[in-house]
This record gives sequence, C-alpha cells and structure tokens, in this order.
Amino acid sequence: MARNIGADGRRVYRAVIVQTDQRRDGKSGTRYEGPYDSPGAARARVTFWRNYWDAYDDGSSATGHIEQAHTVWTPVDSEAEREQYKRDSDGRPTWASADVDGDRLLIAPAVFVAPDSAADPVAPGIYFRTDRNGSSIPLADLPALIARLQTIADTATAEAAAAEEPTQ
Repeated sequence: MARNIGADGRRVYRAVIVQTDQRRDGKSGTRYEGPYDSPGAARARVTFWRNYWDAYDDGSSATGHIEQAHTVWTPVDSEAEREQYKRDSDGRPTWASADVDGDRLLIAPAVFVAPDSAADPVAPGIYFRTDRNGSSIPLADLPALIARLQTIADTATAEAAAAEEPTQ
C-alpha cells in the first residue's frame, strides 16, 4: 500500500511490539510497524496490540516502544550516478553531500605547493570543506565515502606528480 508519510529528510517513527501468545506455549515474537510520520501514530499501534492481547484474558500480552530514524533516499537504479559522486568543473572526483540538518560537506583532491619547503615542495592532499556548523554522514555511507576518498587521494597524487614535472 503506497502512502505519503512526509518523510523526506525528516524523522520517521515505528512501533516495536513484543507479543507473548499463551495459546502457543508462551512464545514471544517481535514485530515492527511503520514508518509513521509522528510518534503518536506509532504509539497508537503499541496501544492497539497491548489492548488486543489483554482481551484474551489468558496471560497473553504485548509490550512495546517506539523508535525514530532519519530517512536518506538514494537511487536504486545502478546506472544512476549518485549526486555525491559528481565531478567538479575540472572533471576531478569529489564527494558532496548534506546531512539531515542541511549542513554541507565537500571533499576534493588538493595539491599543496610550498615553495619555501625544501623537503617536499609539492605534496598531494585532500581538501575538506563544511558549513560553519560542520557536517556528518550516516554510517551506512561510510564504505562508499572511504572508497571515494581513495579515488580522490589517487587523483591528488597524480596531480602532485604532474605538478613536479618541469614545464617546457
């Protein structure tokens, strides 16, 4: 059943219900219902199941609580390039994202040029930029970020090596 729960980047809630059925030798099971757009809707499901099992008057019962989450929508189509994998205007790989509060994060290749340093005048690096409040990424995106960081680091290394080559 399709429904619009208004969850684009906002909190969603679910009911976690633990049911004990005395008609089945007291076996317990956990069920999850949701997502809902308000804690009240999820809490109502916990109340419903509590009342439902109490009506049997045989010791069957239900307890529960509500949980919250933030939604992060990503393309399912493997052909679609995720927005954070877009390249910059020079064609270099970047990572660009925004967390649930809208704080932005940009990661790009960098080449540090320090003409006063005799040890390493040109060095590859990674540029991080966030909004004033900082930014965060969901742990679920960490493997993708680490893979992209390696791509960005490889690009920075290649650009630093190219910068060290004498120009004619």
